[in-house]
Amino acid sequence: FTLPDSDVRLGNSVFYSSGISTLTFGKNTVIKATGIGVFEKVASLTVDVSLSNYYKADQNAVYTKDGASLIFLVPKSSVVTFTVPASVRHIEDGAFSANPYIISVDFATGSALESIGYASFACNRKHRRT
Repeated sequence: FTLPDSDVRLGNSVFYSSGISTLTFGKNTVIKATGIGVFEKVASLTVDVSLSNYYKADQNAVYTKDGASLIFLVPKSSVVTFTVPASVRHIEDGAFSANPYIISVDFATGSALESIGYASFACNRKHRRT
């Protein structure tokens, strides 16, 4: 699925059980909002931000280019623990929500975290926050 080359709002459960396997960001795609469970019941997802002017992917997560905001963690069965990098100041709404694999979310030493968005950890039964 390729996101439009414009402002985008990813609503609650937008890709629920959709079978989506790849999400591609356009050059000028801008995520304006993310809902709860955007990728609920998505088995595994590859995200391509290679053309994006605004986002980067690292550690199976999508961030703003400057690394200050974590947009969402990509659901993958191989990612059960995740460390939020020290550069992240804001975790966006729904960033970890309904991710069936994540068990542990940690924060890097020297964390600059200032805020965690609405429902960032909603609908996660397995995780523990440290």
